[in-house]
Amino acid sequence: MIKIYIFSYYFSTITFFLKTITYCLKLKKVPFKVYPLPKKTSAITTLRSPHVNKNSMEHFKIEKLKYVIEIYNINSKYCKKIFNKLYYYCPPGLMFYIKLSTKEI
Repeated sequence: MIKIYIFSYYFSTITFFLKTITYCLKLKKVPFKVYPLPKKTSAITTLRSPHVNKNSMEHFKIEKLKYVIEIYNINSKYCKKIFNKLYYYCPPGLMFYIKLSTKEI
């Protein structure tokens, strides 16, 4: 089983990447599962004026989106093609890492 963890700060890039990978897996009829992980949010507060009016502050929120793709029963031939797709179709602003486990469910 192969697990591909995908991280991004932008929703549009992660959905585009998931659509391309799932389309490739469906064409090859490879069993897979995609599910989201909880997103992490961090809030940053800055002062608008450093000298006076300390009550006027701005709040910014950053969300980190995560998804996992689990691929079951894959050949080495298809595995190489999928990794080439991952490498060439990875948009900027997207991070991923791949875990390989020999334990089957």
